[in-house]
Amino acid sequence: MRIAWPESRFLIHRRAHSIKAVAENDRFIDAPGGRAQLAQTLKALALSRRLPLYLALVSAVLVAPSLFTGFQLDDYAHRFCILGNAGSDALCPSPLEPFAIATGQADFMHRSIEHGFSPFWAYSGLIIRFMRPLAGLSHYIDYHLFPNSPAIMHAESIAWLAGAIFFATLFYRATIGVGTVSMGAAFALAVDHVHGVPVGWIANRNAVMSACLATAALVLYERSTRRPSPRTTLGGVACLLLGFLCGEIALGAWAYLVAHALVLDRRSPGARVRGLLPYAGMTIAWRTVYSLLGYGAYGSAIYLDPGREPLAFLRALPSRIPLLVQGLFGFPMAESFYFTTPALSRIGLVCAVGFCFALVVAFARLARLDPLARFWALGCALSLFSACSAVPHNRLLFFPSLGAMGLLAVAVDAFSKNDARLPTGVARKVSQLVVGLSGGLHVFVSPLLLPLAACTVALTHTIADRAIPSAIATMTDVPHQDLVIVSAPEYYVGEFTPFIERAAGRPAPEKLRILSIGAVTMHAERLDAHTLELTYEHGLLEDVPLRLHRDAEHPMKAGDTIELDGLRIVVTRVTDDGRPAVATFTFAEPLDAPKLKWVVWQKDHFVPFSLPQKDGEVVDIPAARNEFVFG
Repeated sequence: MRIAWPESRFLIHRRAHSIKAVAENDRFIDAPGGRAQLAQTLKALALSRRLPLYLALVSAVLVAPSLFTGFQLDDYAHRFCILGNAGSDALCPSPLEPFAIATGQADFMHRSIEHGFSPFWAYSGLIIRFMRPLAGLSHYIDYHLFPNSPAIMHAESIAWLAGAIFFATLFYRATIGVGTVSMGAAFALAVDHVHGVPVGWIANRNAVMSACLATAALVLYERSTRRPSPRTTLGGVACLLLGFLCGEIALGAWAYLVAHALVLDRRSPGARVRGLLPYAGMTIAWRTVYSLLGYGAYGSAIYLDPGREPLAFLRALPSRIPLLVQGLFGFPMAESFYFTTPALSRIGLVCAVGFCFALVVAFARLARLDPLARFWALGCALSLFSACSAVPHNRLLFFPSLGAMGLLAVAVDAFSKNDARLPTGVARKVSQLVVGLSGGLHVFVSPLLLPLAACTVALTHTIADRAIPSAIATMTDVPHQDLVIVSAPEYYVGEFTPFIERAAGRPAPEKLRILSIGAVTMHAERLDAHTLELTYEHGLLEDVPLRLHRDAEHPMKAGDTIELDGLRIVVTRVTDDGRPAVATFTFAEPLDAPKLKWVVWQKDHFVPFSLPQKDGEVVDIPAARNEFVFG
C-alpha cells in the first residue's frame, strides 16, 4: 500500500539565522565513483517519505532478540497480581494496578512485611504507587489471553518502540527540515542503546508506550504552531494525556513544548502562551487527580516525587544528572554504579561531572548562536529533570536522547560546513573530541549495543534458575516450613521467591523472613533458644541503590519493634543516619526447629546457614555480593 503525507508536514520551521531551502540544508561533496553514488543514495533516502517507516523497522529489527528473553524480575510480580494468585488480594490494590509497591497505609505495609514482600525496615508510610492504567490494562489483557507466551508480550513492546521512532522522525523533520541532518538525528535515535531495557523488559513496557504517545503529541503541537486548528490541538492534548496514563516518562515531552515555545515558535508571545495553555491545563488536572488518588512516591531514596518531596528531589539532582548525562552521550551506562563498589561509584560520579563540563564547553557557543542547536540542547537539559525522579538508569532516557541526538546531528553538520558559530581555540578541540566520540558511539557502536541492551535483563535469569531454587532445595516440606534468608545481595533473590515459585506452579514457603540485604558483613549471636541477634558492620543499606523502602528523612530509632506472626524484631541500635546496626529476632519456634530453614548467600546461590549452637556463641557471616559487581 502506498503511503504518502502532505509535503507541508515536512516544511522546515522558520528560525533566526537559518531560513534556507531544504535543498541548501544538505551539502554533498562531489566525489568520484562509489562515494558519489553513496551520497546520492543517502540524499534520496533522506528525502523519502517512507524514512520514518524504515527507521522504525530498523529499531524493531535491532531489538528483536528480546523476543526470546522470557519473563524477568517484576514480570513475575505483575503476573502474581493480575492473575490473582493466593495472597494477591492483600498485597495488590487491583489486578489493573500492578505498579504499586506501597500505598502509604501502615496496615498494607505490615501485610507486605508479613508475607515477605517487603523487608522489616520498610517505612510504614512509604508510597511507591504509579498511576499507569493503560499500561496496566495492556498487561491485564496479556496475562489473561496468553499468560505463558512472553514472546507475544515482547512483540507488543517492540511495536510501541517502533511507533515512538516513527513519530520522533516526523518531529525531527518538522523542526530541522527534510534532509540528511534530520535523517542522521533520527537514525541515531533509532539505534540508541538506551531503548534496550524498556523494550526488552515486559514490566517496563510503560516507558515505550508513554514515549510513543507523548512524541505523537509533540508532532501535533509543532504542526499546530504553523497551522493552528482546534482538531490538531485536541489531538495533541489527547495524545499527551494518553502518554501520562501509560507512564510518568511522558513528562519529558514538556521539555520540548517549552523549548519550542521559547526558541523556534515565531508567533507572538501571547500566541505561544495560548498554544501551551490546553497542554498545561490538562497536565495540571492529571497531576491533581494523580495526587488526590494517592499516587506518587514518598519515603523512598530510589523514587523521588517532586510534587511530594521537592527538597529531596532538588538535593538528588547533583548526583543523578551527571550519571544520566554520561549514559546519554557516552559510556558506561547511567546504572553502572549499581554494579560496582561504593568507592568506585564515587569515582565514577566525579568522572561524570567532568564529562558534563566537557559537554558544556563543546556545545555552549553553538547553542548560544544557533537557534536549532539551542532548541535541542534546552529540550535535552529540561527533560533530564523528569528523568531524575528515579535512580539513574538508561531506561529513563528516551526524551533526553531525543534532544541529544538532534544536538549531535546539528553539531556534526556544523563541523562539516566549518560553521563560524562553532567554538574556537581549545574549546573547538574539545568540541571536536566530544562530538566525534559521542557521534561515533551512537552511529557505529549503538547498533551493536542495542540488541545486547534489549537482552541485558535476561542476565537476571539466574535468580529464577539458580538463586531461588537453591534456597528452596534446602527445604524438605516447602508449604509447611518458613524460609529464613539471613543474607542476600539484593531484593529480587529474596522477595521474589513466592512470585517465581507460584508462577512455576510450585508451592512457596509458608512464611518468608529476610534478615538483611546487600554486601554487609554480619555477626550472628545466639541470645537464647528463640532469639538471634545480628550486628551489621557499618549498618544495613550502606549502598544507596538498596534504600528502596526507607530514605534518610525517615530514620529508624533504637527500640523500633516489628511484630509478625511467629516473629518479633527489635532494632536495638542504629547508625548515625538511622539505618539498623543491631537487631534481635525472636521466633516463636526454637531457632533449630525443623520448621525454620535458614540460608545464607554464597557466591551466586544460597546454602544452609549453621546457627550458633549455644547461648553467647557468635558466627561471622561474610558479605553477600552480587555476582555482577565490579571492584
